[in-house]
Amino acid sequence: MTRAADARLGAYAVLAAAALVAALALRRTELAAIAAPFALLVALGVRARPPLLRAWFELDRERALEGDVLDATVTVRTDQAVDRVEVGLALPDGLELAEGRVVRGQLDCAQGRVRAGRHGDRRCGGGRRG
Repeated sequence: MTRAADARLGAYAVLAAAALVAALALRRTELAAIAAPFALLVALGVRARPPLLRAWFELDRERALEGDVLDATVTVRTDQAVDRVEVGLALPDGLELAEGRVVRGQLDCAQGRVRAGRHGDRRCGGGRRG
């Protein structure tokens, strides 16, 4: 997972540093008092821990013959609110996406259907949960 700091965090750091340098140079305590909230926001933003993500993929059955369509669900849970989660799904050889949609609610999940391709039967299950 790649995390990136909000652009405001850098601006707050520059503002706090500039105000603290100005407070020292001009010997004005008011400038240090103005810088304190911004320095606190920077400290809290840097200290924030990444969210714990758990995801699992479920099919309605474990085996499929050529041309069979299976119902598939990808479910993602987090321990805290996140702005955006990107989920990529790499289907095993011989399976292709037939149709899909995203459902939003308490749990975010993508539901769809996969189709077994050519060359005999496919073992589809065996994924690990959580």
